[in-house]
Amino acid sequence: MKRYKSEGKSAFSHENRGRLPSNTFSLETKHQIIELYINEYLDANITHFSEIVQIELGISIRDTTIRNWLSEYDVLSPNE
Repeated sequence: MKRYKSEGKSAFSHENRGRLPSNTFSLETKHQIIELYINEYLDANITHFSEIVQIELGISIRDTTIRNWLSEYDVLSPNE
């Protein structure tokens, strides 16, 4: 209540509002991974590709994240 009295309604807003999560990948990294898949590993399934990214780029990334990114570009895994 003390904070509400001093700040008003803004006291109820979360303090991280407007900030990106700490585990967010940069757009440069996102594009690098998408281009790598499209140009070199289009025949690999996405789970295997996430392991390749770990080995080649040293980036630990979940296969679901890669699948979501690729779906934005209408790129499907060979299994789908």
